Amino acid sequence: MPQGHSPPEVRPVFFSNGSIRLDSADSEDPFAVTASSVKFSEGDTAILHCPVYGYPQPTIEWFKDGEELDWDSGRTKKRDPDLYISDVTRADDGLYRCRATNKFPVSRDSQESTEFSGYLDQSLRVTNHLAWIIPLVVIIVILILLFTIIYCCSYCKRRSRNQYNVAEKERTLRDAEAQKLNAPLDDDE
Repeated sequence: MPQGHSPPEVRPVFFSNGSIRLDSADSEDPFAVTASSVKFSEGDTAILHCPVYGYPQPTIEWFKDGEELDWDSGRTKKRDPDLYISDVTRADDGLYRCRATNKFPVSRDSQESTEFSGYLDQSLRVTNHLAWIIPLVVIIVILILLFTIIYCCSYCKRRSRNQYNVAEKERTLRDAEAQKLNAPLDDDE
């Protein structure tokens, strides 16, 4: 870019680096975007990303469930463009909105700046830090049931093999009778 020239003005736009999925929230406003929800355990530090680009650099504002965030709690910190919430609790569950805003003149002749905004909505879900135990218990129960079913099937198969087989029993008796008839008589008789 030639010296003395500034880059072209760009209204706030959101981009994905592959870590979050972005969908257009409203077909009428392509600058309103919904990000995939994020899940954190109670006590963790939640990080909500606001991947935005614009020139001049957009200012970022954060909202929770439609209301501006309370920065006095000491648990929420803004490190542009991201939001950090330390020691999250179930009360932090909700829909968070990142509003990115910048201003610039629309034409070279205009001295008046126009304000442009973009919105990124993202749901935060807070789970119990022991929530992983429930799926583990379900997996263990399923494995126990699976091994029980396998054992019962093999037991039934062995049992059916050892059941009284009439044809086999008759053949064995016939062979024993034939051996007795064909056996030489003892000399003592």
